[in-house]
Amino acid sequence: MARKRPVGEAESLAADAATPETVAETQAAGTGTGAQGDEADLGELRQFVTFFMGKECFALPMDRVLEIIRVPQVVQVPLTPSGFEGLANLRGAILPIMDLRRTVGLEPRPVDDASRTIVVDCGRPVGLIVDRVSQVVGFALDRIETPEANATFAAGGIEGLLDGVVKDADGVGLIQILDASRAVLSASVPVTGAGPGGATTVRAGAQTEDESGDDALTQFVNLVVDGQEYAFDITEVDEIVRPPDTIFEVPQTASHVLGMIDLRGRLLPIVSLRGLFGLPDLPVSETNRILVLHVAATGEPEARVGLVVDNVREVLTVSRKDQVAVSALISRGGIDRIGTMCRLEGGKRLVGVLSGHTLFQDGAIRAAMAEAAASEIRDEESDAMAEDSDRTGATGGETGDETQLVVYQLADQEYGVEIGAVREIIRVPSELRKVPGAPAWVAGIITLRGAVLPVVTMRTRFGLPDAGRCDRQRIMVLARAGTVTGFIVDSVSEVLRLSRGLIEPAPDLSAEQRTLIGNVANLDGGRRIIQILDATALLASHGADGLDATDMAMSA
Repeated sequence: MARKRPVGEAESLAADAATPETVAETQAAGTGTGAQGDEADLGELRQFVTFFMGKECFALPMDRVLEIIRVPQVVQVPLTPSGFEGLANLRGAILPIMDLRRTVGLEPRPVDDASRTIVVDCGRPVGLIVDRVSQVVGFALDRIETPEANATFAAGGIEGLLDGVVKDADGVGLIQILDASRAVLSASVPVTGAGPGGATTVRAGAQTEDESGDDALTQFVNLVVDGQEYAFDITEVDEIVRPPDTIFEVPQTASHVLGMIDLRGRLLPIVSLRGLFGLPDLPVSETNRILVLHVAATGEPEARVGLVVDNVREVLTVSRKDQVAVSALISRGGIDRIGTMCRLEGGKRLVGVLSGHTLFQDGAIRAAMAEAAASEIRDEESDAMAEDSDRTGATGGETGDETQLVVYQLADQEYGVEIGAVREIIRVPSELRKVPGAPAWVAGIITLRGAVLPVVTMRTRFGLPDAGRCDRQRIMVLARAGTVTGFIVDSVSEVLRLSRGLIEPAPDLSAEQRTLIGNVANLDGGRRIIQILDATALLASHGADGLDATDMAMSA
């Protein structure tokens, strides 16, 4: 009879290695000869973690099991086989999670209190969801039989995933020893090489076009305050972030200066645009956004200021002929709060253009900027000293290399795309012109400043259920290597600046997923995972499928 010991809830087996005495006892129990003192070869004893899926009992080799945890919350990943549940955080590391039931051909079953995730080593850690964990058992090698070709198993098709079986095991009847690597491989597609046409990830970079005169285009970040639309030139906006839970209040400052926050180790003064405009103050909530602007007040060095706005809507691309200067008669105290208006949709939509260079001129804001700038200088001096120390022998320093992501939502998951690939962000029009014979994920075409733009529903493209139309949806216009396509996403939440050191390769779950979503950003100690879209590979895949705007326009 095999010797057993129960596995506790969320028990880490990696930290519970058996002692030589325990191994000897387990071998004796497994061979049934321990009491008689028969000699046994310790090398012939194998330990297994047993678990159930339905009435079937399975086992995994103990040396492949890293730990056993409760079923974690997962971030769903599109373009992956059905057996993969998604990605989870395990103490700061990205862990792929599989539903082992679906992998071995059993009917899906809801997760309950007895369900557990067994983390196994398959070249890299993978979590396998099972119905319940039973014991750790030890068997001598002569008890393990090769699966018979004509054996009948309740889990159809599992024979090819087994390493062996143990019959008549303590009333269970049959313990099926699973090869975890083969099980994972059976539910995935091996990934080798680069994406379509050898495409690789392209780093963010500014999109530049040789434009002049009235046809020159300017990009603006469009925002709303008290129901009115405003905008900042995108060159002034470093990033867009969510408000933190708390803002450190600075005493004896103007009411529109909310205080300071720590943004990646740098003090950032926070100013309310509502307060600057003399509007009723409202509590800062999750719908608010902070625009991080770099500005230079008169006579002061350039500094950064966080501006709280009601919400951020989109990135506008406006031709010069639609930007109209505003009369100085509307200025207040000699300060031109709004120097330009964007006249859109034939004048039906007016957007006031703001600038940090003229907006932040009062003494309270200048004082907050000066304090933050002084703190940043002190921090830079400290960093420089640390860098000198690194050159003289210290290791493990941060490179400081950063990137910016446009973060968007899709089926309650966060995705990002490097800002250099985003030409603009626009609202979804009330109607899209359908294209006969186009792929199912093509929503239609629109005309954008005289050019035909194909529009793709990203949910359908990623195999996610359709959500219908809503006001929060946006079209992200992506451009790479001369290919321009619009993608409908559930919403666009922020522009995020982060260190490239926080970006790591995504687990290989399928060939298409690895090509299109090859990296993830692991933030807040693993509490936030952003899947990063490779715009170059995505646009290339559409080209391969014949998604051509000219052909679509002709067929429509």
